Amino acid sequence: MRFLSLFAFFCISVSVSAQNVLTPDLLWQLGRVSAIGLTKDKQSVIYKVSTPDVSSNNSSTKTYKIPINGTVGEVAENYNSLLNDKNISPDGKYVLTSKEVKVVKVFGSDFYPELTKSNVQIYDNLMIRHWDQWEDGKFNHVFFAPTGKPDEAKDIMPGEPYDTPTQPFGGDDDFIWSPNSKQIIYVCKRNLEGLMPKAPIPTCMLTT
Repeated sequence: MRFLSLFAFFCISVSVSAQNVLTPDLLWQLGRVSAIGLTKDKQSVIYKVSTPDVSSNNSSTKTYKIPINGTVGEVAENYNSLLNDKNISPDGKYVLTSKEVKVVKVFGSDFYPELTKSNVQIYDNLMIRHWDQWEDGKFNHVFFAPTGKPDEAKDIMPGEPYDTPTQPFGGDDDFIWSPNSKQIIYVCKRNLEGLMPKAPIPTCMLTT
Protein backbone atom coordinates (compact mmCIF):
# COMPACT_ATOMS: atom_id res chain seq x y z
CA MET A 1 0.00 0.00 0.00
CA ARG A 2 2.83 2.33 0.89
CA PHE A 3 4.52 1.53 -2.43
CA LEU A 4 1.33 2.37 -4.33
CA SER A 5 1.02 5.67 -2.48
CA LEU A 6 4.61 6.63 -3.33
CA PHE A 7 4.06 5.60 -6.96
CA ALA A 8 0.89 7.71 -7.18
CA PHE A 9 2.71 10.70 -5.63
CA PHE A 10 5.53 10.31 -8.16
CA CYS A 11 3.09 10.21 -11.09
CA ILE A 12 1.30 13.34 -9.86
CA SER A 13 4.63 15.16 -9.40
CA VAL A 14 5.74 14.27 -12.92
CA SER A 15 2.38 15.41 -14.31
CA VAL A 16 2.54 18.76 -12.49
CA SER A 17 6.17 19.24 -13.51
CA ALA A 18 5.30 18.56 -17.16
CA GLN A 19 2.55 21.16 -17.03
CA ASN A 20 4.96 23.81 -15.69
CA VAL A 21 7.67 23.50 -18.34
CA LEU A 22 8.85 26.98 -19.37
CA THR A 23 8.21 27.20 -23.10
CA PRO A 24 9.02 30.15 -25.41
CA ASP A 25 5.32 31.05 -25.47
CA LEU A 26 5.15 31.17 -21.66
CA LEU A 27 8.35 33.21 -21.54
CA TRP A 28 6.76 35.84 -23.79
CA GLN A 29 3.85 36.10 -21.35
CA LEU A 30 6.11 36.98 -18.41
CA GLY A 31 6.26 40.64 -17.42
CA ARG A 32 9.65 42.36 -17.40
CA VAL A 33 10.09 44.10 -14.04
CA SER A 34 12.22 47.26 -13.78
CA ALA A 35 12.82 49.27 -10.62
CA ILE A 36 12.26 53.03 -10.88
CA GLY A 37 13.06 54.16 -7.35
CA LEU A 38 11.98 54.88 -3.80
CA THR A 39 9.28 57.41 -3.07
CA LYS A 40 10.27 60.69 -1.44
CA ASP A 41 9.12 59.43 1.97
CA LYS A 42 11.13 56.20 1.44
CA GLN A 43 8.08 54.13 2.36
CA SER A 44 7.30 52.61 -1.05
CA VAL A 45 9.03 51.29 -4.15
CA ILE A 46 7.97 52.39 -7.63
CA TYR A 47 8.49 49.82 -10.39
CA LYS A 48 7.20 49.10 -13.86
CA VAL A 49 6.17 45.88 -15.58
CA SER A 50 6.44 45.57 -19.36
CA THR A 51 4.56 42.74 -21.08
CA PRO A 52 5.54 41.97 -24.68
CA ASP A 53 2.96 41.39 -27.42
CA VAL A 54 4.35 39.19 -30.19
CA SER A 55 1.61 39.99 -32.70
CA SER A 56 2.15 43.77 -32.49
CA ASN A 57 5.92 43.53 -31.85
CA ASN A 58 5.49 45.94 -28.97
CA SER A 59 5.18 46.02 -25.19
CA SER A 60 2.56 47.41 -22.85
CA THR A 61 3.84 48.94 -19.61
CA LYS A 62 2.19 49.59 -16.26
CA THR A 63 3.71 51.30 -13.24
CA TYR A 64 3.09 50.17 -9.67
CA LYS A 65 3.74 51.34 -6.11
CA ILE A 66 4.28 48.81 -3.34
CA PRO A 67 5.06 49.59 0.34
CA ILE A 68 8.44 48.36 1.56
CA ASN A 69 6.69 46.45 4.34
CA GLY A 70 5.47 44.01 1.68
CA THR A 71 1.76 44.75 1.74
CA VAL A 72 -0.40 44.85 -1.39
CA GLY A 73 0.79 47.17 -4.17
CA GLU A 74 -1.29 49.38 -6.44
CA VAL A 75 -1.13 50.92 -9.90
CA ALA A 76 0.65 54.28 -9.89
CA GLU A 77 -0.35 56.19 -13.01
CA ASN A 78 1.11 59.57 -12.05
CA TYR A 79 4.22 58.60 -10.15
CA ASN A 80 6.67 61.35 -11.09
CA SER A 81 5.50 63.57 -8.24
CA LEU A 82 6.19 60.71 -5.81
CA LEU A 83 9.89 60.47 -6.72
CA ASN A 84 12.93 62.66 -6.32
CA ASP A 85 14.45 63.69 -9.67
CA LYS A 86 17.59 61.57 -9.92
CA ASN A 87 19.15 64.07 -12.31
CA ILE A 88 19.24 66.73 -9.60
CA SER A 89 22.22 66.34 -7.27
CA PRO A 90 21.31 65.37 -3.69
CA ASP A 91 22.43 68.81 -2.49
CA GLY A 92 20.19 70.44 -5.12
CA LYS A 93 23.00 72.49 -6.69
CA TYR A 94 23.40 70.77 -10.07
CA VAL A 95 21.33 69.12 -12.81
CA LEU A 96 22.32 66.33 -15.22
CA THR A 97 21.22 66.25 -18.85
CA SER A 98 22.32 64.47 -22.02
CA LYS A 99 22.42 65.45 -25.66
CA GLU A 100 24.16 64.66 -28.95
CA VAL A 101 27.54 66.27 -29.58
CA LYS A 102 29.46 66.40 -32.86
CA VAL A 103 32.86 64.85 -32.12
CA VAL A 104 34.17 63.20 -35.31
CA LYS A 105 34.30 64.64 -38.81
CA VAL A 106 32.42 62.34 -41.20
CA PHE A 107 30.72 64.32 -43.97
CA GLY A 108 32.49 66.09 -46.78
CA SER A 109 31.17 69.41 -45.51
CA ASP A 110 32.81 68.69 -42.13
CA PHE A 111 36.21 68.76 -43.86
CA TYR A 112 35.36 71.36 -46.49
CA PRO A 113 32.62 73.71 -45.18
CA GLU A 114 32.49 75.54 -48.51
CA LEU A 115 31.24 72.36 -50.24
CA THR A 116 27.70 72.64 -48.91
CA LYS A 117 26.24 70.21 -51.46
CA SER A 118 28.73 67.45 -50.75
CA ASN A 119 27.14 64.08 -49.92
CA VAL A 120 30.39 62.21 -49.25
CA GLN A 121 30.93 60.28 -46.00
CA ILE A 122 34.54 59.61 -44.98
CA TYR A 123 35.54 56.86 -42.55
CA ASP A 124 38.91 55.56 -41.39
CA ASN A 125 37.70 52.47 -39.51
CA LEU A 126 35.13 49.69 -39.85
CA MET A 127 32.62 51.19 -37.42
CA ILE A 128 30.66 53.01 -40.12
CA ARG A 129 27.18 51.75 -39.29
CA HIS A 130 25.51 50.88 -36.00
CA TRP A 131 22.46 48.66 -36.41
CA ASP A 132 20.23 50.63 -38.79
CA GLN A 133 22.03 53.99 -38.54
CA TRP A 134 25.12 55.39 -40.19
CA GLU A 135 27.75 56.82 -37.87
CA ASP A 136 27.47 60.59 -38.37
CA GLY A 137 30.15 61.70 -35.93
CA LYS A 138 27.65 62.60 -33.21
CA PHE A 139 27.70 60.96 -29.79
CA ASN A 140 25.49 61.13 -26.69
CA HIS A 141 27.25 63.03 -23.91
CA VAL A 142 26.31 63.82 -20.32
CA PHE A 143 26.31 67.44 -19.11
CA PHE A 144 25.97 69.01 -15.68
CA ALA A 145 24.93 72.58 -14.95
CA PRO A 146 24.13 74.70 -11.90
CA THR A 147 20.43 74.45 -11.08
CA GLY A 148 18.49 77.04 -13.07
CA LYS A 149 21.49 77.87 -15.31
CA PRO A 150 21.34 75.51 -18.32
CA ASP A 151 23.58 77.84 -20.38
CA GLU A 152 26.48 76.99 -18.05
CA ALA A 153 26.30 73.23 -18.77
CA LYS A 154 29.65 71.42 -18.97
CA ASP A 155 30.34 68.26 -20.96
CA ILE A 156 31.84 65.55 -18.73
CA MET A 157 33.13 63.69 -21.83
CA PRO A 158 34.66 66.48 -23.94
CA GLY A 159 36.02 65.24 -27.27
CA GLU A 160 35.31 61.58 -26.51
CA PRO A 161 33.87 59.49 -29.39
CA TYR A 162 31.72 57.38 -27.07
CA ASP A 163 28.05 57.32 -26.09
CA THR A 164 26.40 57.93 -22.75
CA PRO A 165 23.55 56.98 -22.80
CA THR A 166 24.87 53.96 -24.67
CA GLN A 167 23.58 52.93 -28.07
CA PRO A 168 21.16 51.52 -29.06
CA PHE A 169 19.20 50.74 -25.87
CA GLY A 170 20.71 53.04 -23.24
CA GLY A 171 18.63 55.68 -21.51
CA ASP A 172 18.33 58.07 -18.62
CA ASP A 173 19.36 55.33 -16.20
CA ASP A 174 22.90 55.25 -17.66
CA PHE A 175 24.02 58.11 -15.42
CA ILE A 176 23.39 59.18 -11.83
CA TRP A 177 24.76 61.31 -8.99
CA SER A 178 26.74 59.88 -6.08
CA PRO A 179 25.08 60.38 -2.67
CA ASN A 180 27.55 63.15 -1.72
CA SER A 181 26.93 65.14 -4.94
CA LYS A 182 30.69 65.05 -5.67
CA GLN A 183 30.68 62.43 -8.43
CA ILE A 184 28.73 61.44 -11.53
CA ILE A 185 28.63 57.71 -12.25
CA TYR A 186 27.92 56.83 -15.86
CA VAL A 187 27.99 53.80 -18.19
CA CYS A 188 30.17 54.04 -21.30
CA LYS A 189 31.51 51.41 -23.72
CA ARG A 190 35.04 52.38 -24.71
CA ASN A 191 37.21 50.79 -27.40
CA LEU A 192 40.73 51.06 -25.99
CA GLU A 193 43.82 50.69 -28.22
CA GLY A 194 41.91 48.91 -30.96
CA LEU A 195 40.67 46.17 -28.66
CA MET A 196 37.13 44.86 -28.62
CA PRO A 197 34.72 47.29 -26.91
CA LYS A 198 34.54 46.87 -23.17
CA ALA A 199 32.01 48.27 -20.74
CA PRO A 200 33.70 49.87 -17.74
CA ILE A 201 31.79 52.20 -15.44
CA PRO A 202 34.03 55.27 -15.14
CA THR A 203 33.46 58.03 -12.61
CA CYS A 204 33.62 61.72 -13.36
CA MET A 205 34.99 63.75 -10.44
CA LEU A 206 33.13 66.97 -9.83
CA THR A 207 34.52 69.77 -7.70
CA THR A 208 31.81 71.91 -6.15
